[in-house]
Amino acid sequence: MQFRSKIKQDVWVVDQMQGKRHGTFVDIGCAHPTYINNTYVLEKHFGWTGVSVDIGPPSTYTLQHLTPADYLMKWQSKRKSPLIIGDAMQVDFRALFERQGLPSVIDYLSMDIEPPRGTLACLFRLPLEHYRFNVITYETDHYRGENTREPSREFLLSHGYKLAVPGVLDRNGDEQEDWYVHEDFV
Repeated sequence: MQFRSKIKQDVWVVDQMQGKRHGTFVDIGCAHPTYINNTYVLEKHFGWTGVSVDIGPPSTYTLQHLTPADYLMKWQSKRKSPLIIGDAMQVDFRALFERQGLPSVIDYLSMDIEPPRGTLACLFRLPLEHYRFNVITYETDHYRGENTREPSREFLLSHGYKLAVPGVLDRNGDEQEDWYVHEDFV
């Protein structure tokens, strides 16, 4: 099995979830269906289900030339989980989670929207009063200097999440993510 995440998010999730089979995920800002994707291995090798959200064909990798319809077809050729193409700031996440039949306790949330202030704004829109995530990988891109790390930490800590791995570095040594575990999961 080849893990696919950029900075080993999928490895960490598998470890935290102790190799759980048939878990659930929400991947906001998923980009490519397989390449540098945080949930591909979970779905393909561990039987997880969930939903992914992305604004459209990623501007990097090999998909930038695709129309949204072609992007969706590419996704569907590689993945079983649905892809919602659209602006995450316009998604009613509670309605989406209900439509997808997600449980009130979802195993994994991956958040990676560009720019980092978009990820923070989207975080504030999640229905955390109705849904809980066991583990979260949250891209802060703190090295960019946009000051979204502290507000995201305060928000998640106030909702019962523990900062398990702060300031995860990317391959360039830049502080890119924070990883969380919910206090009820620990």
